Amino acid sequence: MWKRGETGPPVNLAEEQESLLGDMQRWYSEGHHDPRRAGSDVHVLPDQFTDVVPALPVYKVKQKASTLGACLYSILLAFYVLLLLASSLFRILPQDKLLLPITCSCNALFLAITGVLQRHLIAEQQKEQREGYLRFSKRLEWIIQLPFAVFAFGTAGLLLVVVWQPIESQQWVTSLFLVRVLVLVEIVLTFILIGTYLRKVKRHHAVERHPDVMNSLYSALNPPASLHNARHNDGGLAEQQAVLLHYQQDNLRYLSEEILRLQETLSKFDRSQDGTTPQVDVVHLLAAREQELRAVTAERDQLLAELRLARTLISERDEDILRVRTINDQYVEENQRVRAMLDEWSSRTAKLEIALEAERLANADLHKSIYEQLNLELEASVEFVSMMEGAHESESSVLDS
Repeated sequence: MWKRGETGPPVNLAEEQESLLGDMQRWYSEGHHDPRRAGSDVHVLPDQFTDVVPALPVYKVKQKASTLGACLYSILLAFYVLLLLASSLFRILPQDKLLLPITCSCNALFLAITGVLQRHLIAEQQKEQREGYLRFSKRLEWIIQLPFAVFAFGTAGLLLVVVWQPIESQQWVTSLFLVRVLVLVEIVLTFILIGTYLRKVKRHHAVERHPDVMNSLYSALNPPASLHNARHNDGGLAEQQAVLLHYQQDNLRYLSEEILRLQETLSKFDRSQDGTTPQVDVVHLLAAREQELRAVTAERDQLLAELRLARTLISERDEDILRVRTINDQYVEENQRVRAMLDEWSSRTAKLEIALEAERLANADLHKSIYEQLNLELEASVEFVSMMEGAHESESSVLDS
């Protein structure tokens, strides 16, 4: 190709365009596709980034969102409801005219308390955001902002009721009744919101899940995905990227502070070597840390030994329990066998008793028949003796004659 400032024969423009088109076609045919195409075109080796630990950057002390403030606020709301119900059912104050200003004052006080609670809940939300749970903190955002808004609108309604109080004679309800209804409505709505917050936080703490920011922080280590199915719903992707950027900025700020602190410590140590400042005994600190590590290691070894001993005792107890169960099974079998023998002997005894009873009845009948036979023989012998005596007497009378 001919360039300005160079000498040489000019090249035909059509031929140059054809050569460029041919180069572009060869470049596309070799597989150099648009990076916006499917991620399957980019080849990623499976052993890349194997030494990278998928963990979050350290950000101070790990903290979870607390529910203590919300619980205390719920207790205060419950006490407020009881106070309202008691004032409506029982005449606590001697004058009913004092109920309206006292109720409005309590509502204004709770508006301030709700503002303090909102600041507290925002701080707890930021704790979860620093831990990397961006979606969870995003879901908590609307719940945190609504209680103060509910009390603000309720206070505005109370203000309207108090302003229109002079024309109460033309109303079909009293101002005190409207104030109580407004306060009860805003308390019920606030209770629902605080309960939703507590339920979400407790459910989040009960389930062990990885922070969702890890998917974005380590997305560069994964194979590139296709962007054909990506959708931008009302700027949701942009908001997610903004939150992720804010999270990374916070981590970078913390890391910068740590680097500055370490540099300051290092500079103090370097100056202490020159004798200009008091020496920072880093070696002593390292020795103390090493001693603590050894103590922890020794304690761990002791716990492992106790664990092994406990496992040995548990295995021995299991063996004893198994042996006792075996002996118990043998005793059960022997008991069943003895019961079977007892049943058999009982049946035999019953049969023998029946046979003995039949034999006794037969013997009784035999004795009865023998006794009757003996009686008959005795009667016959008596008759024979009497006949013999009669014959002897007749013979003796014949001889005498």
